Amino acid sequence: EAGFLSKSTGSCFWFTVPLVTAGPNMLQAELTLAARATHAVLTQPCIVLVVDDTKMNLVLLEHMSRTVGAKVIAFDNGQAAVAYLSNSLEMPHLILTDIWMPQMNGFEFTSAVRQLNITTPIVAFTADGDPETERKAMVTGIKKLYQKPLTRNSFVDMCNTYAELGEDMPTDPRRLNLSPRCLIESPVSHGRGITSPECWT
Repeated sequence: EAGFLSKSTGSCFWFTVPLVTAGPNMLQAELTLAARATHAVLTQPCIVLVVDDTKMNLVLLEHMSRTVGAKVIAFDNGQAAVAYLSNSLEMPHLILTDIWMPQMNGFEFTSAVRQLNITTPIVAFTADGDPETERKAMVTGIKKLYQKPLTRNSFVDMCNTYAELGEDMPTDPRRLNLSPRCLIESPVSHGRGITSPECWT
């Protein structure tokens, strides 16, 4: 109930609100919802392959992933990422790419990944706010275009919304027995890939 009373000396506004006593369960539920709104949390495992030519962005994303319990496999160019994906025995749950990069941009990278018959969801992030860029991203097959800088909550939302579990790339039978010497560290992070077809057994 609400109302107001106006006099020559001014106006008086008033309202009445029923008082509801919160029990312990209700209070805890409200606190949980508030915490999730402030600090989103992962609802599933998330391994993200990230491509960005700015190494500082990769460092920040690797740090962010650790704080939320995810893992990042980082590359500073699309060609290296495509080579890793074409030879990897296991796919990431999600792929995140920058849009405007030298040598291979995010659109070209996405097309190259799809030509490998890899169906892992791809999202992108960019500082480009042009609607045409977003339209082209959707046409290329990018699920969503996030704006830079990518926040913690956006990163978690990205994993919870688009990451797919168990989407492994079909395994080539020649790759079933790999010696440890055939596994190498990725250029930027701690991902592992196969050096060359000569390592297949």
